[in-house]
Amino acid sequence: MINGLTSASKLQNFMHASLFRQILMQVFLFSVLVFIHIMVFFQLDKEHSKMYKKSDMKHSILPVPSKFRKMILVISLLCTIPVSLTDVHGEENQPEPETETAAETGAETETGPEPEDEAEPGTGTETETEEETEPEPSESDPSTEGSDETDTGTDEQPIEEPEPVTEDPADEISTVSSNGRWVHDSHGWWYRRSDGSYPADEWLELNGLYYHFDSRGYMQTGWLSLNGIWYYLQNSGAMASSVWVGNYYLKSDGRMAVSEWVDGGKYYVGSDGKWLKGKWVRNSHGWWYRNPDGTYPADAWLELSGLYYHFDSRGYMQTGWIQTDGSWYYLRSTGARASSVWVGNYYLKADGRMAVNEWVDNGKYYVGSDGKWIRYYGITGWQKNKKGWWYSRGDGTYPVSEWEYINNHYYYFNSSG
Repeated sequence: MINGLTSASKLQNFMHASLFRQILMQVFLFSVLVFIHIMVFFQLDKEHSKMYKKSDMKHSILPVPSKFRKMILVISLLCTIPVSLTDVHGEENQPEPETETAAETGAETETGPEPEDEAEPGTGTETETEEETEPEPSESDPSTEGSDETDTGTDEQPIEEPEPVTEDPADEISTVSSNGRWVHDSHGWWYRRSDGSYPADEWLELNGLYYHFDSRGYMQTGWLSLNGIWYYLQNSGAMASSVWVGNYYLKSDGRMAVSEWVDGGKYYVGSDGKWLKGKWVRNSHGWWYRNPDGTYPADAWLELSGLYYHFDSRGYMQTGWIQTDGSWYYLRSTGARASSVWVGNYYLKADGRMAVNEWVDNGKYYVGSDGKWIRYYGITGWQKNKKGWWYSRGDGTYPVSEWEYINNHYYYFNSSG
């Protein structure tokens, strides 16, 4: 632009100089014309005087001969035509100044940051809520991605809950900052610093917001992968942070979260960054269950398809014997709670609690205060096994290393009973 203005200025100066030369030429021609008239009339005057003396016509005025009048007229016309042409066509025939384009000068043409369909840089948020596109990571099972998480799947279908809230729109701000200004051309937005340079293939922080520019220096939008880390740049170019974009969560530093709890520990995202909904998940610590809303049970029971599972304070499924709320329960290797069944010498009732001090299994057996089955409870009398005779008192006990009065007789029992 500057080169174009300089060329136009030079051309204008040249035009002024040419006009000045034309004026000088007109003055010169006019002077020549006057001189010729003077000379012609001077010559005519001499001839007139001679003729006057010869003819002795002292009181007559001789007219100028016609041949001289014609000559004077022709000379006048010849001298006047160039002047007339210059006066009439002098400005019309001048060439128009040639303005140099941005492509010829190498400078950017600033059209002003007023695109109709583009959000203005520097807003930090979207001016319109739009459907977000997902990043490119595949949605394959995490185990195929080299992660220790595996998705077992269950008979139940995950419930599709509404996606977490996305970023809210905010007001636009000026395209001018203290260190430079935004410039828009046919290729997009770029940022010119105060020293004339521009960022390329790098991050730029402006007013607390972060923008990324490609190798040509143009502002980028949408999903961006840098060194294996995903970022999301809003339509305004500002990096999204601490916000959901579809089923993906951008942390406070803008990085997409992977294989971790996010949003205050409410939700879990897999190795591809996608929010996992309503499934069993396994990692190096064990199995845990992700609810359809993204939460998980911890230190609590969970009923799934008629089966009950218990999870510890960290949220991992438990197995084996556990004691909670003053009662003992047995959880199978699958995590499902045992009920109405014997586990060794212990009986688990219909609600899963271990029975104590009561008859169980339809009154067939009795378990003591420790929950253990008392084999001869309620049976009184002599019993025999391969070691010999022993006596059942009826409460499940028998005499050991002591005398026992039975049916009017005393009997002694050794240490084996």
